[in-house]
Amino acid sequence: MADPTVSLCMIVKNEAAALPRCLGSVAGWVDEIVIVDTGSTDRTPEIAVGFGARVVHWAWRDDFAAARNESLRHATGDWILVLDADEALAEGCAPRLRELIRNPEAVAYLVKIVCPRQGDGGLVRLNWFPRLFRNLPGVAFEGVIHEQVIGSLAGRGRIDYSDIIVEHAGYTLAPAELSAKGERNLRLLERQLNDDPTYAPGWFQLAETYMLLGRVDEAIDAYRRALRLLEVSSLTLSPRVVALALQNLGAAHLARGDTEKGIDHLREALLLDPDLPPAHVHLGLAALRRDDPGEAEKHFARALEIADRLNREQDPGREYEISPWLIHYLRACALGQQGKTDAVRDGLLAALRLNPDHAESLWLLALACSALKEWPQALEALEALSRQGRDDLPYHLQRVQVLQALERHDEAAAAALRALERGAASREALTLAAQALCRDGRWSEAADAYEKLARLVPDNPLPLLALAHCREAMGDRPGAFAAYERAAAIAPDAPPVLFALGSSCLRAGQLDEAVACLEEAAARGPDRPEYLVNLTLAHLKRGDMTRAREVLAELSARGRDLPQAAELDRLLHRVESAIEESCP
Repeated sequence: MADPTVSLCMIVKNEAAALPRCLGSVAGWVDEIVIVDTGSTDRTPEIAVGFGARVVHWAWRDDFAAARNESLRHATGDWILVLDADEALAEGCAPRLRELIRNPEAVAYLVKIVCPRQGDGGLVRLNWFPRLFRNLPGVAFEGVIHEQVIGSLAGRGRIDYSDIIVEHAGYTLAPAELSAKGERNLRLLERQLNDDPTYAPGWFQLAETYMLLGRVDEAIDAYRRALRLLEVSSLTLSPRVVALALQNLGAAHLARGDTEKGIDHLREALLLDPDLPPAHVHLGLAALRRDDPGEAEKHFARALEIADRLNREQDPGREYEISPWLIHYLRACALGQQGKTDAVRDGLLAALRLNPDHAESLWLLALACSALKEWPQALEALEALSRQGRDDLPYHLQRVQVLQALERHDEAAAAALRALERGAASREALTLAAQALCRDGRWSEAADAYEKLARLVPDNPLPLLALAHCREAMGDRPGAFAAYERAAAIAPDAPPVLFALGSSCLRAGQLDEAVACLEEAAARGPDRPEYLVNLTLAHLKRGDMTRAREVLAELSARGRDLPQAAELDRLLHRVESAIEESCP
């Protein structure tokens, strides 16, 4: 007995870019290709003929079912395979197709259509339609859009789930193309529902189209109409689709700001189908908006449990496939709001194992690892962001911090200068840049940064003190003293200013001025041991051993066990011994 034959039936218009992939996926595995062209102005017909197709030219009538039925009218195979130009059989599925059509009991097979969408965060919508069916008399499509053949197949034999996978690229278009497609579908759906307002699936499809176009209020109304019509509809929706409609209605209410209504519908959806990870994701997002990260974390964790189980079970007929990287990321966000930094890092690593290029996960991982002082991993995340083109001010500031912690000061300084290019008026950028340049010994560039910072915060003497330090390191004593004087003019009695000026005088050998400033700094800042250390040294250099001993005793009495104090004590002993030996 000869093997049954199969006809590929398609309708197309201006699909020159997509058609080769589609036809190439079935080349050599179908016996006939019938293509109804509804008015192409590109090379679509020529490409089809090149694959051996029989092209039928047919005037478009705003009716997908009519066009599909025209393709069936020209098919001669025992079985029909239906594909769109933006679809293709997954690798390895074509041989399986030939095996399935040998089954004498089946009249049709439900094919899994995988529909990734832009921005769906790892959640891929699945549709199960009878795209492989016997070419029987009376079999026909119904519906001007989202047309179905299942109604004419009912009662004519077994309709089984198959392991055939069709990859659909129709929702990964550019935004303008996707919007145009949505507007076309909207027009046809509205016409269909005007003719038959009791068609529940049409209202569901209309709601989905409204959401695609961002028309949330109209989507909510359409979802409600679909749900109200279920019992009297000519085509009852499955419980899973009802749950999906309730879930999407809840999500639409949340998008509009109707939080309580949204939560109620999401809970209804979970009563019908507890295995809806997106419902838990939406509930988690609602909890985050209510500043309840603990509740949000529970929902995200539950979504991860369900997704893991569903991915292991491979249940036929389910509505989703999930790569749960986005759920891991959202859970990490909820954990971060609770200060659980270790768990944040682990969650982000789980997200990145599934989606290594997710920029938000990489950025939060860099921040989390920095908080944990896990600097090499923080730098690795930043490097990955750099390869993606991240080049803004926060990125470079974080990079400066990480490189400084790793003591890669030359790279930190370079990153600091790039940060200044992107945010020269930023206080944080100037501060980090100046610090990094100092650590790399680039005193002149650091001085320029501190000068800019001083102008940005004119009432704060600290940038001027740092500027003075840079000038001293450059050997510019006049410039250093000018900076100290400017700091003293802002806060003449501030202990840090007095200490810095006194220390500078000490280094310059201006001992009387050093003692005066350091005595005042120590009196005003009694809890700063470094003030007393330098004051002791100033008295020692001036030869006032008695006062030096008094200050050092005061430092010891405060319980300051400092290495500098011990060194000063030893130095005093040597000086005192030398003085005694020099006396006759």
